Amino acid sequence: MGLFRNLNKPGPGVPKNAPRKKGVPRFFEILGRDFGNLVKLNLLTQLGFLPSQGMLALSIWAYTGGWGVLFVVSAFLGALSGIVLGAACAAQQFCLAKMLRNEPGFIGQDFKRAFTQTLGRMAGPGMLYAILLGVGIYTYLFVFSAQAGVSIFAVGLFVVLALLVAMAAPWLFLQGALLPLGAGAMLKHSVVLAVAYFLRSLAGALLGGALTLIQWRVFPLLTPVTLVVGYSIPALIQLMWIWPPFEKTFQPGSAAAVAKPAAARPDEDEPG
Repeated sequence: MGLFRNLNKPGPGVPKNAPRKKGVPRFFEILGRDFGNLVKLNLLTQLGFLPSQGMLALSIWAYTGGWGVLFVVSAFLGALSGIVLGAACAAQQFCLAKMLRNEPGFIGQDFKRAFTQTLGRMAGPGMLYAILLGVGIYTYLFVFSAQAGVSIFAVGLFVVLALLVAMAAPWLFLQGALLPLGAGAMLKHSVVLAVAYFLRSLAGALLGGALTLIQWRVFPLLTPVTLVVGYSIPALIQLMWIWPPFEKTFQPGSAAAVAKPAAARPDEDEPG
């Protein structure tokens, strides 16, 4: 037991067939190994989000200022910019999935290739997602914040729908990134899988959403952190929760991925 061991002597190393880490250890393993790539991915994703974010901010300014025509135009352009938003989300999921699978790659090239390849297929889902996000933000800002004439039922319905969107979205964009499916099939599978794997989907949505809320609402001083890893890390956490059942269901690494989700399985695996 020497305190001063010979560090040049070869050790046993990592066993060839060592089981992959899961859960929190797996998250920190990826974070330590790919932190630089997560920063690059975050910046690229932010570029894809900018058109939607810009139009949303412009529409809110127009709405509060009473500029009706400008509000309609900016809201329309915001929905249209969902085409870029959908492809950016799919490209983000593609890069994160490669990290989870320990596959080598280059973030810039991988993101660009996935973005261009999914731009057409993710146009419809991306616009739908942008519209749902816009409606949710407007409802929160201009309906619930007024605290006048809002029933508990309406608040509860809003929360349920918001959670359903947050739970289904990662499934949607992961399919867009890895599977050659049409928009209708992807949307249907997303809802089915979010319900079938409810606990995993809910955990990912709550943890990822909580990080986002903390960054933007609770601690505004963390905005620089958001610009560095504020999109990639919450997305990684969500993906770690849903990746095991997604991999079992669709087998994205095989030559031909199945087009229909398998029967629902109980939430028995650990995240990641």
